[in-house]
Amino acid sequence: MALIPEGFNLEVEQQPQDIQTSFTYKLDPYTKRIIGKVDGIEALQQAIFKMMNTERYAYLIYDQNYGVELYDIISGSYSNEFIISEFQRVAKEALYEDERILNVRDFKFSFNNDSVNVEFVIDSVFGEFNIEHQEERR
Repeated sequence: MALIPEGFNLEVEQQPQDIQTSFTYKLDPYTKRIIGKVDGIEALQQAIFKMMNTERYAYLIYDQNYGVELYDIISGSYSNEFIISEFQRVAKEALYEDERILNVRDFKFSFNNDSVNVEFVIDSVFGEFNIEHQEERR
């Protein structure tokens, strides 16, 4: 005796995976308070700011794929050429974890005694925009 009637066809339809929404809380980086909500390109810019300012493996709340590994690169007595090469590598590695980011390109570096200033372009699902980032030398 069969429990499934004859002629019954059980097919499971595969649902496409949707890209999650970018809608999130807006954080004020100076006061470190929530000041509203953001979506789209502004939410992605905020996510990039957070990723680029979080040292990978330093905080248990984040998994091993979140943040950048810049501390050793910037704090060492490495040449500017080494810093440029490694900064680009680790920044791209971190940022490509976000599916909204399509390309990271056109890095421009400037160095002074106490910091490294970097500008680069992000191509995203929302369009193209520039990012400026500063790392203090330790």
